[in-house]
Amino acid sequence: MIVGDFGEDYEIMVPFQALRAVGHEVHAVCPERGTGDTVKTAIHDFRGDQTYLETRGHDFELTHGLDEVDPADYDALVVPGGRAPEYLRGYEEVLDAVRHFFEADKPVASICHGPQILAAAGVLDGYELTAYPAVRPEVEAAGCSWVDGVTTDGEPRYRAGVARPPRVDRAVPRTARHGDRPRRAGRDRGLTPRDIFQMTDPRAVAVNVAANTNQPGFRGPVYPDGSFAYVPIPESAATLSRARFPVDEPLPTYADLDLPFAVPADLRETPVHLDPEFPGVHGRTRATYGDPHGVKAGRIAGLEPGDWLFFYATLSLRPHGWGGPEAAPVADGGPSPDADLAPDWGAYLFAGIRIDRLLAVGEGAVTGSGTVDRAAAADLAPTNAHLKRDPFDARVVVAGDPDASGPFERVVPLSEPDAGADANHLVTELSSDSGKGPWWRRPLAFDADATATLLDRIE
Repeated sequence: MIVGDFGEDYEIMVPFQALRAVGHEVHAVCPERGTGDTVKTAIHDFRGDQTYLETRGHDFELTHGLDEVDPADYDALVVPGGRAPEYLRGYEEVLDAVRHFFEADKPVASICHGPQILAAAGVLDGYELTAYPAVRPEVEAAGCSWVDGVTTDGEPRYRAGVARPPRVDRAVPRTARHGDRPRRAGRDRGLTPRDIFQMTDPRAVAVNVAANTNQPGFRGPVYPDGSFAYVPIPESAATLSRARFPVDEPLPTYADLDLPFAVPADLRETPVHLDPEFPGVHGRTRATYGDPHGVKAGRIAGLEPGDWLFFYATLSLRPHGWGGPEAAPVADGGPSPDADLAPDWGAYLFAGIRIDRLLAVGEGAVTGSGTVDRAAAADLAPTNAHLKRDPFDARVVVAGDPDASGPFERVVPLSEPDAGADANHLVTELSSDSGKGPWWRRPLAFDADATATLLDRIE
Protein backbone atom coordinates (compact mmCIF):
# COMPACT_ATOMS: atom_id res chain seq x y z
CA MET A 1 0.00 0.00 0.00
CA ILE A 2 1.44 3.34 -1.06
CA VAL A 3 0.41 6.17 1.28
CA GLY A 4 1.39 9.76 2.00
CA ASP A 5 0.56 12.79 4.08
CA PHE A 6 -3.14 13.69 4.05
CA GLY A 7 -4.28 10.58 2.30
CA GLU A 8 -7.94 9.88 3.10
CA ASP A 9 -8.22 8.36 6.58
CA TYR A 10 -10.79 5.62 5.80
CA GLU A 11 -9.16 4.68 2.51
CA ILE A 12 -5.89 3.96 4.27
CA MET A 13 -7.06 2.54 7.59
CA VAL A 14 -9.90 0.29 6.43
CA PRO A 15 -8.14 -1.74 3.71
CA PHE A 16 -4.96 -1.92 5.79
CA GLN A 17 -6.76 -3.47 8.75
CA ALA A 18 -9.35 -5.44 6.74
CA LEU A 19 -6.66 -7.23 4.71
CA ARG A 20 -4.72 -8.00 7.88
CA ALA A 21 -7.87 -9.26 9.57
CA VAL A 22 -8.34 -11.94 6.91
CA GLY A 23 -4.74 -13.09 7.14
CA HIS A 24 -2.75 -11.02 4.66
CA GLU A 25 0.55 -9.38 5.51
CA VAL A 26 0.20 -5.72 4.57
CA HIS A 27 3.03 -3.21 4.24
CA ALA A 28 2.33 0.52 4.09
CA VAL A 29 5.10 2.53 2.47
CA CYS A 30 5.86 6.14 1.62
CA PRO A 31 8.74 7.80 -0.25
CA GLU A 32 11.29 9.66 1.89
CA ARG A 33 9.97 7.99 5.05
CA GLY A 34 11.11 4.87 6.89
CA THR A 35 9.89 2.09 9.15
CA GLY A 36 8.03 3.51 12.16
CA ASP A 37 7.61 6.98 10.67
CA THR A 38 4.09 8.33 10.39
CA VAL A 39 1.99 10.10 7.80
CA LYS A 40 -0.90 12.39 8.63
CA THR A 41 -4.31 11.40 7.30
CA ALA A 42 -7.22 13.64 6.33
CA ILE A 43 -10.96 13.17 6.72
CA HIS A 44 -13.13 14.33 3.85
CA ASP A 45 -16.76 15.12 4.62
CA PHE A 46 -19.57 16.19 2.34
CA ARG A 47 -21.83 18.87 3.84
CA GLY A 48 -23.71 20.23 0.87
CA ASP A 49 -20.95 22.39 -0.60
CA GLN A 50 -19.61 22.04 -4.12
CA THR A 51 -16.72 19.96 -2.84
CA TYR A 52 -15.69 18.17 0.33
CA LEU A 53 -14.48 19.65 3.60
CA GLU A 54 -11.04 18.43 4.65
CA THR A 55 -10.19 18.01 8.33
CA ARG A 56 -7.29 16.43 10.18
CA GLY A 57 -7.40 12.68 10.65
CA HIS A 58 -4.87 10.56 12.52
CA ASP A 59 -1.18 9.67 12.53
CA PHE A 60 -0.73 6.44 10.57
CA GLU A 61 2.43 4.43 11.22
CA LEU A 62 4.37 3.11 8.24
CA THR A 63 5.66 -0.44 8.19
CA HIS A 64 8.46 0.39 5.74
CA GLY A 65 9.93 3.13 3.62
CA LEU A 66 9.39 2.81 -0.12
CA ASP A 67 13.12 2.43 -0.68
CA GLU A 68 13.14 -0.51 1.77
CA VAL A 69 10.89 -2.76 -0.32
CA ASP A 70 10.97 -4.49 -3.69
CA PRO A 71 7.61 -4.49 -5.56
CA ALA A 72 8.50 -7.92 -6.97
CA ASP A 73 8.07 -9.36 -3.46
CA TYR A 74 4.38 -8.41 -3.30
CA ASP A 75 1.22 -10.02 -4.64
CA ALA A 76 -1.02 -6.94 -4.93
CA LEU A 77 -1.09 -3.16 -4.60
CA VAL A 78 -3.55 -0.80 -2.89
CA VAL A 79 -3.51 2.89 -3.83
CA PRO A 80 -5.69 4.97 -1.47
CA GLY A 81 -6.97 8.41 -2.33
CA GLY A 82 -7.21 11.73 -0.55
CA ARG A 83 -4.81 14.60 -1.11
CA ALA A 84 -1.64 12.46 -1.08
CA PRO A 85 -1.80 11.17 -4.70
CA GLU A 86 -1.41 14.66 -6.15
CA TYR A 87 2.14 14.83 -4.80
CA LEU A 88 3.03 11.13 -4.64
CA ARG A 89 2.70 10.94 -8.44
CA GLY A 90 5.70 13.26 -8.63
CA TYR A 91 8.02 10.51 -7.31
CA GLU A 92 9.41 8.36 -10.10
CA GLU A 93 9.94 5.48 -7.66
CA VAL A 94 6.20 5.52 -6.91
CA LEU A 95 5.37 5.38 -10.62
CA ASP A 96 7.89 2.58 -11.19
CA ALA A 97 6.30 0.53 -8.40
CA VAL A 98 2.84 0.98 -9.93
CA ARG A 99 4.11 0.02 -13.37
CA HIS A 100 5.57 -3.22 -11.97
CA PHE A 101 2.15 -4.41 -10.76
CA PHE A 102 0.50 -3.73 -14.10
CA GLU A 103 3.33 -5.23 -16.10
CA ALA A 104 3.37 -8.32 -13.88
CA ASP A 105 -0.43 -8.62 -14.16
CA LYS A 106 -0.94 -8.43 -10.39
CA PRO A 107 -4.13 -7.12 -8.72
CA VAL A 108 -4.30 -3.38 -8.16
CA ALA A 109 -7.03 -1.68 -6.11
CA SER A 110 -7.40 2.08 -6.27
CA ILE A 111 -9.99 4.44 -4.81
CA CYS A 112 -10.98 8.11 -4.89
CA HIS A 113 -7.99 10.24 -6.04
CA GLY A 114 -5.71 7.19 -6.18
CA PRO A 115 -6.09 6.88 -9.98
CA GLN A 116 -4.15 10.15 -10.27
CA ILE A 117 -1.07 8.04 -9.56
CA LEU A 118 -2.12 5.37 -12.05
CA ALA A 119 -2.69 7.99 -14.71
CA ALA A 120 0.73 9.55 -14.10
CA ALA A 121 2.31 6.09 -14.38
CA GLY A 122 0.84 5.73 -17.86
CA VAL A 123 -0.82 2.37 -17.17
CA LEU A 124 -4.51 3.16 -17.75
CA ASP A 125 -4.76 3.15 -21.53
CA GLY A 126 -7.66 0.92 -22.58
CA TYR A 127 -8.91 0.20 -19.07
CA GLU A 128 -12.32 0.90 -17.55
CA LEU A 129 -12.33 2.26 -14.01
CA THR A 130 -13.99 4.66 -11.62
CA ALA A 131 -12.48 7.53 -9.69
CA TYR A 132 -13.60 10.53 -7.72
CA PRO A 133 -15.64 12.56 -10.26
CA ALA A 134 -13.20 15.48 -10.23
CA VAL A 135 -10.47 13.06 -11.35
CA ARG A 136 -12.46 11.90 -14.37
CA PRO A 137 -10.76 14.29 -16.83
CA GLU A 138 -7.33 13.00 -15.78
CA VAL A 139 -8.12 9.31 -16.19
CA GLU A 140 -9.89 9.91 -19.50
CA ALA A 141 -6.89 11.89 -20.74
CA ALA A 142 -4.79 8.85 -19.78
CA GLY A 143 -6.84 6.70 -22.18
CA CYS A 144 -9.18 5.20 -19.61
CA SER A 145 -12.97 4.82 -19.77
CA TRP A 146 -14.46 6.35 -16.59
CA VAL A 147 -17.41 4.52 -15.00
CA ASP A 148 -19.87 5.94 -12.46
CA GLY A 149 -19.72 3.12 -9.90
CA VAL A 150 -17.62 0.27 -8.54
CA THR A 151 -15.93 -1.60 -11.37
CA THR A 152 -13.31 -4.21 -12.18
CA ASP A 153 -11.40 -4.54 -15.42
CA GLY A 154 -9.48 -7.72 -16.06
CA GLU A 155 -10.11 -11.17 -14.63
CA PRO A 156 -9.43 -11.72 -11.83
CA ARG A 157 -7.65 -8.38 -11.50
CA TYR A 158 -9.25 -5.65 -9.43
CA ARG A 159 -7.96 -2.58 -11.15
CA ALA A 160 -9.91 0.25 -9.57
CA GLY A 161 -12.19 0.49 -6.60
CA VAL A 162 -15.09 2.73 -5.75
CA ALA A 163 -13.85 6.27 -5.92
CA ARG A 164 -16.50 8.36 -4.27
CA PRO A 165 -18.71 8.43 -1.20
CA PRO A 166 -21.18 5.48 -1.38
CA ARG A 167 -24.21 6.36 -3.48
CA VAL A 168 -26.82 3.75 -4.32
CA ASP A 169 -30.53 3.50 -4.93
CA ARG A 170 -31.54 1.08 -2.22
CA ALA A 171 -31.29 0.78 1.52
CA VAL A 172 -29.96 -2.30 3.28
CA PRO A 173 -31.92 -3.30 6.40
CA ARG A 174 -30.30 -5.57 8.97
CA THR A 175 -32.27 -7.55 11.54
CA ALA A 176 -29.79 -10.19 12.76
CA ARG A 177 -29.45 -11.13 16.42
CA HIS A 178 -26.11 -11.18 18.22
CA GLY A 179 -26.27 -14.96 18.30
CA ASP A 180 -26.38 -15.02 14.52
CA ARG A 181 -23.36 -12.79 14.05
CA PRO A 182 -20.10 -14.12 12.61
CA ARG A 183 -17.02 -14.10 14.75
CA ARG A 184 -14.90 -11.00 14.35
CA ALA A 185 -11.65 -11.69 12.60
CA GLY A 186 -9.79 -8.93 14.44
CA ARG A 187 -10.65 -10.33 17.85
CA ASP A 188 -10.13 -13.96 16.80
CA ARG A 189 -6.58 -13.22 15.70
CA GLY A 190 -5.74 -11.60 19.02
CA LEU A 191 -5.50 -8.02 17.74
CA THR A 192 -5.96 -5.26 20.30
CA PRO A 193 -8.38 -2.36 19.83
CA ARG A 194 -5.43 -0.20 18.81
CA ASP A 195 -4.40 -2.84 16.24
CA ILE A 196 -7.87 -2.74 14.70
CA PHE A 197 -7.76 1.03 14.46
CA GLN A 198 -10.68 2.14 12.31
CA MET A 199 -12.48 -1.08 13.22
CA THR A 200 -14.53 -2.58 10.42
CA ASP A 201 -16.97 -4.24 12.83
CA PRO A 202 -17.34 -2.17 15.99
CA ARG A 203 -19.86 -2.94 18.70
CA ALA A 204 -20.52 0.73 19.45
CA VAL A 205 -20.02 4.09 17.82
CA ALA A 206 -20.29 7.45 19.59
CA VAL A 207 -21.08 10.58 17.56
CA ASN A 208 -21.12 14.25 18.50
CA VAL A 209 -24.55 15.90 18.52
CA ALA A 210 -26.53 18.66 20.27
CA ALA A 211 -26.12 22.37 20.90
CA ASN A 212 -22.70 23.98 20.70
CA THR A 213 -21.09 27.40 20.53
CA ASN A 214 -21.76 27.59 16.78
CA GLN A 215 -25.35 26.30 16.75
CA PRO A 216 -27.31 27.85 18.44
CA GLY A 217 -24.48 29.77 20.13
CA PHE A 218 -24.30 28.08 23.53
CA ARG A 219 -23.68 24.62 24.93
CA GLY A 220 -26.17 22.65 26.93
CA PRO A 221 -25.60 22.49 30.69
CA VAL A 222 -24.02 19.77 32.78
CA TYR A 223 -24.74 20.24 36.48
CA PRO A 224 -22.40 19.61 39.44
CA ASP A 225 -23.86 16.13 40.07
CA GLY A 226 -23.44 15.06 36.44
CA SER A 227 -27.07 15.52 35.42
CA PHE A 228 -27.64 17.49 32.23
CA ALA A 229 -30.08 18.86 29.67
CA TYR A 230 -30.24 17.67 26.05
CA VAL A 231 -30.45 20.73 23.79
CA PRO A 232 -30.74 20.03 20.04
CA ILE A 233 -29.29 22.25 17.34
CA PRO A 234 -31.42 24.55 15.15
CA GLU A 235 -32.81 23.15 11.92
CA SER A 236 -30.37 24.47 9.30
CA ALA A 237 -31.90 22.87 6.18
CA ALA A 238 -34.99 23.63 4.15
CA THR A 239 -38.00 21.63 5.27
CA LEU A 240 -41.12 20.21 3.68
CA SER A 241 -44.59 21.50 4.38
CA ARG A 242 -46.31 19.77 7.29
CA ALA A 243 -48.66 18.01 4.86
CA ARG A 244 -45.67 16.17 3.40
CA PHE A 245 -44.24 14.92 6.71
CA PRO A 246 -44.59 11.14 7.13
CA VAL A 247 -46.41 11.82 10.42
CA ASP A 248 -48.81 14.72 10.92
CA GLU A 249 -47.00 16.74 13.55
CA PRO A 250 -45.57 20.26 13.68
CA LEU A 251 -41.92 21.10 13.18
CA PRO A 252 -40.79 21.65 16.79
CA THR A 253 -39.24 24.92 17.94
CA TYR A 254 -37.13 25.76 20.96
CA ALA A 255 -40.31 26.97 22.68
CA ASP A 256 -41.72 23.42 22.40
CA LEU A 257 -38.81 21.77 24.21
CA ASP A 258 -38.97 20.68 27.80
CA LEU A 259 -35.86 22.50 29.04
CA PRO A 260 -35.01 23.45 32.64
CA PHE A 261 -33.85 26.93 31.62
CA ALA A 262 -35.00 29.78 29.39
CA VAL A 263 -33.70 29.93 25.83
CA PRO A 264 -32.93 33.39 24.40
CA ALA A 265 -36.05 35.17 23.21
CA ASP A 266 -34.85 35.34 19.62
CA LEU A 267 -34.54 31.54 19.55
CA ARG A 268 -37.93 30.59 20.94
CA GLU A 269 -39.65 30.30 17.56
CA THR A 270 -36.61 28.85 15.79
CA PRO A 271 -37.25 25.31 14.48
CA VAL A 272 -35.01 22.64 15.96
CA HIS A 273 -33.38 19.61 14.37
CA LEU A 274 -34.53 17.12 17.00
CA ASP A 275 -32.13 14.34 16.08
CA PRO A 276 -31.49 12.05 17.86
CA GLU A 277 -34.92 11.60 19.41
CA PHE A 278 -35.62 9.54 22.51
CA PRO A 279 -38.86 8.24 24.06
CA GLY A 280 -40.16 10.59 26.72
CA VAL A 281 -37.75 13.42 25.87
CA HIS A 282 -39.14 16.65 24.40
CA GLY A 283 -42.43 14.92 23.66
CA ARG A 284 -41.01 12.15 21.47
CA THR A 285 -42.04 8.49 21.52
CA ARG A 286 -39.37 6.81 19.39
CA ALA A 287 -35.63 6.26 19.48
CA THR A 288 -34.23 7.23 16.06
CA TYR A 289 -31.24 8.91 14.47
CA GLY A 290 -30.27 9.89 10.94
CA ASP A 291 -27.05 11.30 9.56
CA PRO A 292 -26.10 12.90 6.23
CA HIS A 293 -22.33 13.14 6.79
CA GLY A 294 -20.12 10.53 5.19
CA VAL A 295 -17.65 10.25 8.05
CA LYS A 296 -20.28 9.54 10.72
CA ALA A 297 -22.66 7.61 8.49
CA GLY A 298 -19.88 5.30 7.36
CA ARG A 299 -19.06 4.44 10.96
CA ILE A 300 -22.68 3.88 11.95
CA ALA A 301 -23.34 1.71 8.90
CA GLY A 302 -20.93 -0.88 10.32
CA LEU A 303 -23.19 -1.49 13.32
CA GLU A 304 -25.75 -4.25 13.60
CA PRO A 305 -28.92 -4.88 15.59
CA GLY A 306 -28.02 -5.20 19.25
CA ASP A 307 -25.02 -2.88 18.90
CA TRP A 308 -24.99 0.58 20.49
CA LEU A 309 -25.05 4.03 18.99
CA PHE A 310 -23.93 6.45 21.69
CA PHE A 311 -24.22 10.22 21.63
CA TYR A 312 -21.89 12.73 23.18
CA ALA A 313 -21.95 16.50 23.39
CA THR A 314 -19.77 19.34 24.57
CA LEU A 315 -21.49 20.67 27.70
CA SER A 316 -20.73 23.66 29.91
CA LEU A 317 -20.58 23.22 33.68
CA ARG A 318 -23.48 25.18 35.20
CA PRO A 319 -24.87 25.45 38.74
CA HIS A 320 -28.27 24.02 39.57
CA GLY A 321 -30.83 26.72 38.95
CA TRP A 322 -28.98 28.15 35.94
CA GLY A 323 -31.55 30.28 34.17
CA GLY A 324 -30.14 30.14 30.64
CA PRO A 325 -27.69 32.00 28.41
CA GLU A 326 -29.31 35.38 29.04
CA ALA A 327 -30.10 34.92 32.74
CA ALA A 328 -28.24 36.60 35.58
CA PRO A 329 -25.46 34.47 37.11
CA VAL A 330 -26.46 32.20 39.95
CA ALA A 331 -24.88 33.13 43.27
CA ASP A 332 -22.08 30.90 44.50
CA GLY A 333 -22.63 28.53 47.40
CA GLY A 334 -24.04 25.47 45.66
CA PRO A 335 -22.54 21.98 45.83
CA SER A 336 -19.05 21.45 44.45
CA PRO A 337 -18.89 19.71 41.06
CA ASP A 338 -18.15 16.00 40.98
CA ALA A 339 -14.42 15.35 40.65
CA ASP A 340 -14.65 13.84 37.15
CA LEU A 341 -16.26 16.90 35.54
CA ALA A 342 -14.18 19.39 33.58
CA PRO A 343 -14.05 22.89 35.14
CA ASP A 344 -15.51 24.89 32.23
CA TRP A 345 -16.66 22.65 29.40
CA GLY A 346 -16.06 19.05 28.43
CA ALA A 347 -17.22 16.26 26.14
CA TYR A 348 -19.66 13.83 27.72
CA LEU A 349 -21.57 10.74 26.67
CA PHE A 350 -25.18 11.47 27.56
CA ALA A 351 -27.45 9.02 25.71
CA GLY A 352 -27.57 5.83 23.69
CA ILE A 353 -29.70 3.93 21.21
CA ARG A 354 -29.60 0.16 21.23
CA ILE A 355 -30.04 -0.59 17.56
CA ASP A 356 -33.10 -2.53 16.48
CA ARG A 357 -32.92 -1.86 12.73
CA LEU A 358 -30.63 0.17 10.52
CA LEU A 359 -30.85 1.47 6.97
CA ALA A 360 -27.60 2.43 5.28
CA VAL A 361 -26.38 3.29 1.85
CA GLY A 362 -25.40 -0.15 0.55
CA GLU A 363 -24.11 -1.73 -2.62
CA GLY A 364 -26.11 -1.66 -5.81
CA ALA A 365 -26.83 0.60 -8.77
CA VAL A 366 -25.49 4.09 -8.29
CA THR A 367 -27.92 7.00 -8.03
CA GLY A 368 -27.30 10.70 -7.74
CA SER A 369 -28.85 11.17 -4.32
CA GLY A 370 -26.37 9.42 -2.06
CA THR A 371 -29.09 8.71 0.52
CA VAL A 372 -31.04 5.75 1.79
CA ASP A 373 -34.46 5.24 0.24
CA ARG A 374 -36.83 7.81 1.72
CA ALA A 375 -39.86 5.52 1.70
CA ALA A 376 -37.94 2.82 3.55
CA ALA A 377 -36.69 5.38 6.07
CA ALA A 378 -40.23 6.69 6.60
CA ASP A 379 -41.42 3.16 7.28
CA LEU A 380 -38.61 2.55 9.77
CA ALA A 381 -38.42 5.91 11.56
CA PRO A 382 -41.38 8.09 10.49
CA THR A 383 -40.73 10.82 13.06
CA ASN A 384 -37.03 11.27 12.37
CA ALA A 385 -36.03 14.88 11.70
CA HIS A 386 -34.32 14.14 8.39
CA LEU A 387 -37.63 13.05 6.87
CA LYS A 388 -38.86 16.62 7.35
CA ARG A 389 -35.99 18.02 5.27
CA ASP A 390 -36.27 18.99 1.63
CA PRO A 391 -34.51 17.21 0.14
CA PHE A 392 -34.17 14.14 2.36
CA ASP A 393 -30.46 13.82 3.09
CA ALA A 394 -29.76 10.88 5.44
CA ARG A 395 -27.11 8.35 4.46
CA VAL A 396 -27.96 6.20 7.46
CA VAL A 397 -31.12 5.90 9.58
CA VAL A 398 -31.29 4.03 12.87
CA ALA A 399 -34.31 2.86 14.84
CA GLY A 400 -33.66 1.75 18.40
CA ASP A 401 -35.29 -0.43 21.00
CA PRO A 402 -37.46 2.13 22.85
CA ASP A 403 -37.18 0.24 26.12
CA ALA A 404 -33.37 0.18 26.09
CA SER A 405 -32.64 3.59 24.50
CA GLY A 406 -32.57 7.10 25.88
CA PRO A 407 -30.60 9.61 27.94
CA PHE A 408 -28.45 8.44 30.84
CA GLU A 409 -29.16 9.50 34.40
CA ARG A 410 -25.65 10.94 34.54
CA VAL A 411 -23.10 11.87 31.92
CA VAL A 412 -20.02 9.76 31.27
CA PRO A 413 -17.03 12.10 30.85
CA LEU A 414 -14.81 11.71 27.80
CA SER A 415 -12.66 14.69 28.81
CA GLU A 416 -10.03 14.79 31.51
CA PRO A 417 -11.25 16.55 34.67
CA ASP A 418 -8.52 19.19 34.33
CA ALA A 419 -9.36 20.37 30.79
CA GLY A 420 -12.24 19.69 28.42
CA ALA A 421 -9.99 19.62 25.37
CA ASP A 422 -7.95 16.71 26.75
CA ALA A 423 -9.35 13.25 26.04
CA ASN A 424 -9.47 10.74 28.87
CA HIS A 425 -8.68 7.01 28.70
CA LEU A 426 -12.12 6.10 27.34
CA VAL A 427 -11.07 7.86 24.15
CA THR A 428 -7.32 7.29 24.01
CA GLU A 429 -7.24 3.67 25.24
CA LEU A 430 -10.63 2.20 24.39
CA SER A 431 -11.79 3.92 21.19
CA SER A 432 -10.44 4.04 17.66
CA ASP A 433 -9.42 7.66 18.14
CA SER A 434 -6.00 9.00 19.08
CA GLY A 435 -7.43 11.76 21.25
CA LYS A 436 -5.31 14.30 19.40
CA GLY A 437 -6.61 17.49 17.85
CA PRO A 438 -10.34 18.30 18.05
CA TRP A 439 -11.25 14.71 18.91
CA TRP A 440 -14.55 15.88 20.42
CA ARG A 441 -15.92 16.43 16.91
CA ARG A 442 -15.12 12.98 15.54
CA PRO A 443 -16.98 9.65 15.60
CA LEU A 444 -15.48 7.19 18.11
CA ALA A 445 -15.64 3.43 17.51
CA PHE A 446 -15.45 0.82 20.29
CA ASP A 447 -14.92 -2.94 20.06
CA ALA A 448 -16.84 -5.47 22.18
CA ASP A 449 -14.62 -5.23 25.26
CA ALA A 450 -14.55 -1.44 25.19
CA THR A 451 -18.32 -1.32 24.75
CA ALA A 452 -18.74 -3.53 27.82
CA THR A 453 -16.57 -1.11 29.80
CA LEU A 454 -18.69 1.83 28.66
CA LEU A 455 -21.90 0.05 29.58
CA ASP A 456 -20.50 -0.64 33.04
CA ARG A 457 -19.75 3.06 33.44
CA ILE A 458 -23.22 4.01 32.26
CA GLU A 459 -24.94 1.60 34.62
